[in-house]
Amino acid sequence: MIYKTLRPYAIILVITLIIISCSTTSSNKRSQNMNSNFDKLNWFIGTWKGYEKGQPFYESWTRVNDTLIANYEIAVDNKDTTMNEGSSFRLIQQEIILGDPNGVHWKVDSIDNDYVIVKNDTLKSNKIITWKHSQNDHWLTLNLTGTIRYDMIRMPSLDSAIIRKLKIRQNK
Repeated sequence: MIYKTLRPYAIILVITLIIISCSTTSSNKRSQNMNSNFDKLNWFIGTWKGYEKGQPFYESWTRVNDTLIANYEIAVDNKDTTMNEGSSFRLIQQEIILGDPNGVHWKVDSIDNDYVIVKNDTLKSNKIITWKHSQNDHWLTLNLTGTIRYDMIRMPSLDSAIIRKLKIRQNK
């Protein structure tokens, strides 16, 4: 008699546990997939040199933790080298963004091991930015029309100096 009374509750309990299990599994897979996609950005890590209007400029990307790849814009002149924090990649609530999460930012729209496309439809220009990494360790920044905006080349010879400068900056 008790068995017949509890049977509907047992069935509801089993169904509830199955639903919770499926939703947790799906959430875990989504989380693992986003972490895997964030890892695809590791090719940015290092120091890069590009040219704008015939003048060289430098960027450095550093993996800070599992959810942040920080970008530093580096200005070099005869007397000093300065570094300013630029737009960084962040993994926030299952989304990868570039920029300030509370301000202007782009969301990663498409990503693979050798390219990333970010979008922000609210901007008048630079709505879509594409980076492509080549086998000869260059990366191209393309604008909305596909025109090459920058051709960057990896500069591993600068990495140790940048790391030292970052450590000095963090200890201040």
